Amino acid sequence: MPVSRKSFWQPALLPFWLLVLLPLAAGLCYALLYSFGLAGLLAEGFILRHWGETFTRREVWASLLHSLRIAATVVLFSAAAALWLARRLRSRLDGAFPAAWLYLPLVTPGLVAAFAAFQLLSGSGLLARVLAAAGLIAGPAEMPELVLDPWAWGVVITHCFLAIPFLVMLFHQLYKSERVEEYRRLASSLGATARQNLWRVEIPLLIRAAAGNLALLLVLVLGSYEVPLLLGRQSPQMLSVLIVRHFSMFDLGQKPVAYALALLYTLVVVLALGLTWRRQAPDET
Repeated sequence: MPVSRKSFWQPALLPFWLLVLLPLAAGLCYALLYSFGLAGLLAEGFILRHWGETFTRREVWASLLHSLRIAATVVLFSAAAALWLARRLRSRLDGAFPAAWLYLPLVTPGLVAAFAAFQLLSGSGLLARVLAAAGLIAGPAEMPELVLDPWAWGVVITHCFLAIPFLVMLFHQLYKSERVEEYRRLASSLGATARQNLWRVEIPLLIRAAAGNLALLLVLVLGSYEVPLLLGRQSPQMLSVLIVRHFSMFDLGQKPVAYALALLYTLVVVLALGLTWRRQAPDET
């Protein structure tokens, strides 16, 4: 059931606001002051130069669009694959054996998954050698670029591998909690075909119920670091990699820019979560 907006301001949640959100707010305030030249080693009074430098750099906008494209692709592909698997395996997912296989990617660290994907998908990796041995390609050099490629397919595939099992279990539980099967039978009794049941009953119910988790997946992919660092190109970089690169530069003048980029990322995250929450959380009267 969606959580109402007023429930977020109950006194019982005061420890949560103090222990979790207060340090986060303090960090964001420090980053904001640093980006405006009001804090840190380079404090020289209120200036807008660092923000101007951030918004006028072509690599920043290229990185932001690149990151959003990758995150949206991961969410779209993962949700579609998980929906298909949850429907196909619905009668088997309650067993212990398939559930155990689904848990395996969930406990795989991103760094390990990225390293395994590099060994599997690169031009000289295992997949290229298997395809060459099977005669499907002339040699490993004929393997399509899936690592360090312009479209970041290696990053997308790795994140999908990590996300699909979670979404399969989520959709499987939502089939029960959202009473999808009952609505399907009701729609069928009113004359709906199997195709209409799928596209007008099942998928809308499941996607609406899972919207919050899909938004969190979008945020998770946007903020991932190890996977795009190992499998992505240096230009354009994902926003998280670009931010860390600016933080680690020897030029201290890049640190305010890094803080501005971090705040830009935070703004994107807040907008994504805010739009999802607004659609899901009803007002209490």
